[in-house]
Amino acid sequence: MSMMKNEYNAAILIVDDLIFIGKRKDEIGPILQGSLNKNRYIIKELKVVPNERQEIVSVLNRWVYKNRLNLILVSGGIGLSPLDETPEVILELVERRFPGIEEELRKGLEDNKPDAILFRGVAGTAGDSLIIALPNEPEMAIECFTLIEPAIRRALQLISGEKNDL
Repeated sequence: MSMMKNEYNAAILIVDDLIFIGKRKDEIGPILQGSLNKNRYIIKELKVVPNERQEIVSVLNRWVYKNRLNLILVSGGIGLSPLDETPEVILELVERRFPGIEEELRKGLEDNKPDAILFRGVAGTAGDSLIIALPNEPEMAIECFTLIEPAIRRALQLISGEKNDL
């Protein structure tokens, strides 16, 4: 009989210029933090950065390769403006994409069809970390996270090489 890991390290990255400079309150970070806590993730960091490629790259590289976090949730910078490069930055790091998670995220947005169609969220692994880009609206972000959380936990078990009895 093998032991399954119940807790995973996690971090939340909010990409938003207005939150970064203090002109808007971060509502997504605390909501995601609460849901991660409820689901037994150990939150190592919640960070807000401006919508700048190098800032995003720097944080993600540190969390993946230095801190070796299991799960990284990213919110923001996934829109259609020229500055929104979060998906591209994530994909530069990702070694394996998880299209099933990406599809489920879109399904979670089906009530808001235009947003679902335009949603540029991505998911995949870099090193031993699972990185997922969530919507940048609090309600949508938590709905999507709740929808995919069981799959996230299973993916983390597989990524970490845990043996389990199914």
